[in-house]
Amino acid sequence: MKRRTFLGATGATAAGLLGTGTTTAQVESPIENVEILTDSFGVSHIYADDVYSLSFGNGYVQARDRLFQMDAVRLLGRGESAKWLGPAQLPSDIEVRRDLYSREEINQQWEQASETTREALRGYADGVNRRISELAAKGNLPGEFAALGRVPEPWKPEDSIAFINYAIGFFGVNGGSELSNAKTLAEMFENFDSEREAWEAYGDHNRVVVPDEHYGSVDEDEIEKTDEQALAYGDLSEEQLEAIRAAKGVEPWGVSSAIEIPDGVTEGLRQSRGMMEGFKFGSNAIIVGSELSAADKPILGAGPQMGLFKPPIPYEVGLHGAGFDVVGMGVVGAPALVIGRTPEIAWTVTTSGDDMIDTIAVELDPNDRHRYKWDGEFHEMATEQVTHYTSPVGGVAQGETDPQSYDVVQQEVARVEQEGTSMPVIAWNPEENIAYCQRVTTRMGELDGAFQWAEVGRANSIDEFESYLSEFPFGFNFHVVSDDEIAFFRTGKLPDRRGDGDPRMPKPVSEHDWGGTKQGTNIGASVRNPDRGYVVNWNNAPAPGWREGDSEQQWGTVHRVDVMERLIGEAIERTDGSLTRQDVADIVEDCGVEHPFAPRSAPAMIDATRPGFVDSQLKAMAEELETWQSEDYSFRPGSNGTYDNGGMAIWEEVRKEL
Repeated sequence: MKRRTFLGATGATAAGLLGTGTTTAQVESPIENVEILTDSFGVSHIYADDVYSLSFGNGYVQARDRLFQMDAVRLLGRGESAKWLGPAQLPSDIEVRRDLYSREEINQQWEQASETTREALRGYADGVNRRISELAAKGNLPGEFAALGRVPEPWKPEDSIAFINYAIGFFGVNGGSELSNAKTLAEMFENFDSEREAWEAYGDHNRVVVPDEHYGSVDEDEIEKTDEQALAYGDLSEEQLEAIRAAKGVEPWGVSSAIEIPDGVTEGLRQSRGMMEGFKFGSNAIIVGSELSAADKPILGAGPQMGLFKPPIPYEVGLHGAGFDVVGMGVVGAPALVIGRTPEIAWTVTTSGDDMIDTIAVELDPNDRHRYKWDGEFHEMATEQVTHYTSPVGGVAQGETDPQSYDVVQQEVARVEQEGTSMPVIAWNPEENIAYCQRVTTRMGELDGAFQWAEVGRANSIDEFESYLSEFPFGFNFHVVSDDEIAFFRTGKLPDRRGDGDPRMPKPVSEHDWGGTKQGTNIGASVRNPDRGYVVNWNNAPAPGWREGDSEQQWGTVHRVDVMERLIGEAIERTDGSLTRQDVADIVEDCGVEHPFAPRSAPAMIDATRPGFVDSQLKAMAEELETWQSEDYSFRPGSNGTYDNGGMAIWEEVRKEL
């Protein structure tokens, strides 16, 4: 380990090592007794006695290693990234300012934060600013700042809040696909012989309940099943049918039609865009109980995945002191860990996909689009004018060869304020005088939720771990092991949908009714020490009968978790129920390089060559597919480091053609 020590504000200094190199620096700090040890892998461990000092050290080392990225993600969270990073960021900024929060709301989150949260964010900001001042004084700021003509602003606690809102608000909250679904269905209405026939066909495309043949991470009797069901066409109201039909002609709310806005933004789908295009959660996990372990101790295998983009936002660090003794993975821009281990427990996380957003169709006043009808009366929308500036220099820096030529873009943010919450208006059909707004269970809860998550780093037992997450409102699967127990906790804040109407589609106001919510570890899908002796999860549902999300083609008769389930079953049989850590590590690796869907369709492609075809190329293709089949549909890189399996290439191209 390499040592770096901050001394008190007495003018004393300490020689230290930055990163993993050998450069020494003189350090002064108002902080006493903050020690940073950085190992040969570049992972820093912070030692301090209080939350402020611990966070100061964390902010300092993050700014040491990732300052430009931190600056970029705070701009992203504030919805101001296009001004510096170019026009490709404009859809993201429009989405953030519409679906998340204004500067005033971010300030409100800061003012209402707990004292512990405020101490952590203050310390983190001060640590970041300490490192910024050191770099600026020596002319060593990252070169990207000079390329963009930008001087990094001092870091504020509100900057961390802005990115926390983005990261957990976009990727810990699922659902909201109703308008996208309605656009699909509205087109089907026109293309089928009747709406009834189209509706029945759509049922194969999008379910409400996870099908019986789907694998679940826990046994079916260990969950609380949903009461929600898809409706028959004859049970739909004319009001909901009108909301579905109107979806075909929707436009984004509050932005000029001359601006190129992706459909996903218009439809209210929470997705990363621009610089974070590749950012998505797809993690997997395995926990094995002591009864299946060769060491008679539980084993955890974690495969956290956030997509392919560079640099990734995870940041490895160790926090030691103030009740924490935890090592693991946090994210840049924030002072806490999301995955890690303490001396007593270890945990990892996957995203759940549970539906926590509903889209509501509201009738507009034909003479004033800012007036909407709710419970039979017209009300005024709350509106805000937002100006977006775009930088062509930033576009070139991001590799845009033909950047869009927007200099200034005006956006009107509008919200429906009912049911004790604020619902952003995402789109409207001006011909039909219908607008679509979205109600989210977790609105303004991101900061509190993030620090409930942070507290698990203090846990010394699974009981304590569960207590910290008992009210955690965001959609994740937590997999935890201790010396003698394993546990699977599914969390979220799920509405009790009591209104009429089909839950996959936008509902009119008269059919929208939430009778409360279930929250935290109390949503009915957690288990400790399961009878199977293990849990595997790859963003799949906890069990058949669970209320699935509302995205199309989300669940079917095959899911990528099936590969994990097969591999762990084979390993248990091979070892006679005595798995080692290496066995678990191999499963995590192998499931990532086996195709989960090809086993269902590649055999049919091979069989298609059997009825006497003589085409030599077709036979050669079948042989490649058979070779791939014999290799368990693996797509490990070849000797030259590329994914060069001919069978997989053929399968993918044939599937596209089909």
